[in-house]
Amino acid sequence: MYTKDSINIWLDDIRPAPDGWIWAKTAEEFVFHYFSNYLRVNMVSLDHDLGTVNTGYDAVKAITSFHEFCLPRQIFLHTSNPVGRENMYQLLYSFADNTDSSCEIYSAPNRDAWEESLRISKEEGLYEYSLIQLKDGDIIEFDYLNWENKHSHRQAVFFNIVFGNSEFHPVKQWMVQCHDLDKNDERNFAAKDMSNIIITGSAY
Repeated sequence: MYTKDSINIWLDDIRPAPDGWIWAKTAEEFVFHYFSNYLRVNMVSLDHDLGTVNTGYDAVKAITSFHEFCLPRQIFLHTSNPVGRENMYQLLYSFADNTDSSCEIYSAPNRDAWEESLRISKEEGLYEYSLIQLKDGDIIEFDYLNWENKHSHRQAVFFNIVFGNSEFHPVKQWMVQCHDLDKNDERNFAAKDMSNIIITGSAY
């Protein structure tokens, strides 16, 4: 089943796929790649929170809905959401047990793939690895170097990370969407210019 042309699928809306993995940014993209290639799927690695209504749990529900479809050789869960991880793991484990699947299911990341994703994140401007662990509503403090080359210490409520530009950052790059607590306004901060990020609470 797993030949030299086998594929690996990485589900995550922010963390880039390791080299050699197909990057699915939504549950729908993952399901498309999975069922289009299910006889060739070797490994999958799943995030839970994807910035959309459907989550990694929906992707797991899709691939465990049909007993005629076999699971891949290995499944890894790299999400930082503990509840989401446990829900996905239990559903996968139950399905594999009921279908006598030989799939190996891990409630943790594939170490090599995870480190490769972090390396690519750093190269693409997500220098602070803590950025890719943030959740919607996290209250954060950080040091920031703005477009005028001025340093400041900021407080904000984190919303999302997007690849785009803004009025003060015309070149497309990773931008952190926040509600700036100091300015009481929504702002886009350049990810590469944020440092010493800490989470101080939650707005929700």
